[in-house]
Amino acid sequence: MDPLEKIIRENRSFFDHREPAEGHLERFSQKLGMAGSSGRRALILKWTKVAAILMLVLLSSLWIFEHMVRPPEKDLISLGKLSPEYREVEIYYTSQIQNKYQELEEWAPDSLSMEIFRREMASMDSIYTGLQKELSAHPGDERVVNAIISYYETRIKVMNYVLQQLKQAQEIKNNEQLKPTHHGQPQI
Repeated sequence: MDPLEKIIRENRSFFDHREPAEGHLERFSQKLGMAGSSGRRALILKWTKVAAILMLVLLSSLWIFEHMVRPPEKDLISLGKLSPEYREVEIYYTSQIQNKYQELEEWAPDSLSMEIFRREMASMDSIYTGLQKELSAHPGDERVVNAIISYYETRIKVMNYVLQQLKQAQEIKNNEQLKPTHHGQPQI
C-alpha cells in the first residue's frame, strides 16, 4: 500500500465531512466547459485546415488538367468567317433568331413553357457548338456549312411553332373569357 493512500484511509473521516468552498463546483464546471470548448475549437480549426488544403489540391488539379493535360481546343469559327456571303447568311439568321426570341419573351416572359423552351434552345445550342467544331476542323466542307444553315432554319421553325402555340393559347383564353354565361352577360 502506498504511504499516501495509507494516510488517506486512516484519516478518511477528516476528509469526508468537509464540503468544498462556496462556488467551487461552479468554477470547476466553468473550467471544464472552457477546456471542452477550446478542444472543440482546436478540432474545428484542424478540420478547417484540412478542408482548405483539400480545396487547394482540388483546384490545383483542375487547373493543371485544364491547362496542361487536356489538349487545347482550336478556336471555333463561325459561318461568317468563311466568306462575305456566308457572313450575310449568318447575320440574317442570327437576327431572325434574336427577333423571334424577343417576341417569345413578350408573349410568355415568366411562364413554364418559356422555361421549357429555354432548355430546348440550350440543347440546340450544344448541337450548334458541335457544328462549329466540325466547321473549325473542316472549314471548306459544304456538308458542314449546309448543316449549320439547316440548324438556323430549324431553330427559326421551332421558334415560330412555339410562338404560334402561345398565340393560339392566348386566343383560346380570350375567347373563354368572352363566352356568355347563363345570364346573357359575358364572363370576365
